[in-house]
Amino acid sequence: MTIQWATPTRKGGASASNRSGVDLASSRAGEGRQLQLTIGIQADAMKAMRWVVGDRVILGRDSGTGIFVLCRHPDGFKMTSRSTRKRQDSAGLCIAASVKMKTPSFIDKDKIPASVSLADCELDGAQLRFVLY
Repeated sequence: MTIQWATPTRKGGASASNRSGVDLASSRAGEGRQLQLTIGIQADAMKAMRWVVGDRVILGRDSGTGIFVLCRHPDGFKMTSRSTRKRQDSAGLCIAASVKMKTPSFIDKDKIPASVSLADCELDGAQLRFVLY
């Protein structure tokens, strides 16, 4: 099994909102700017994984099976609150969060926005795995 990882290089429109599981959306901040991927993690997935706002995660993709993997990593992308009203005092809370990054090369930009329900995700306590396309 070979997993490609998206690693942070810098901090970094459309959405497919879901009440459960994981949402992926992309946007371009300005003229000539690179496409930014936003991964929304709903509160039920945050609770199931025991993640809190402020945790750092990385996104990977198994090139053989096409399974995406989201897991906690100290050098990953920081999860922030999805609600702008709760951003100031949300660190350490188990609420809906989002992760923003430069869109990795292994993401098919034509398949975004996308949404995966928690029932279609595989959770094992350390990793959140899902098939996007």
